[in-house]
Amino acid sequence: MKIFLFAVLKTSLLNIIIPLHYTMRKAMPIPKRGYLLNCCALSGSRGFSLIEIVVFMVVASIIIGGVLFPFVMGVRDFEKPDEVLRAVLLAQSVMERYTHMDFFDRCLTPGSITAITDTDIILPEGYSGTKTIQYIDPKDTNLNISISPTDYKKIEVVITTPSLRTVSLQGIVSNWSYDALMI
Repeated sequence: MKIFLFAVLKTSLLNIIIPLHYTMRKAMPIPKRGYLLNCCALSGSRGFSLIEIVVFMVVASIIIGGVLFPFVMGVRDFEKPDEVLRAVLLAQSVMERYTHMDFFDRCLTPGSITAITDTDIILPEGYSGTKTIQYIDPKDTNLNISISPTDYKKIEVVITTPSLRTVSLQGIVSNWSYDALMI
């Protein structure tokens, strides 16, 4: 019973689809019933010419190249993410060391850009770093540098990776302590 229904359904569908297919392409005669095995022979197509294939390949390569270019450039820029991560961790450890120092410690003396030395932190081979400590004006919302001493210092730590990428962290320390709040 199932086979009979399938055969009837198949025959009726093919009788509807094949005539539609041929009448939509060209004004060709509708194939006779039972002409299903050689239906492709009536299409009249001989395939693609060499010029059509070459044109398709050129257009496809231009489109694929345009889509893949940003991806390739992004991967190239992040070829060594572990170096940047290590630089961030090094900069954070230097910054933590400075923010926990006493405000009047000699390491926090404002001045020019100085190199991070082994007393600050031991940098791995190929990494370099600088620190800048400057007074800032507390009344200025942009945190501009102040020439005269204030109760606030801005610390900037810059770590450079072996591939010459830089990581910069900034922090502020102030001249007050928790002991003053406990009174």
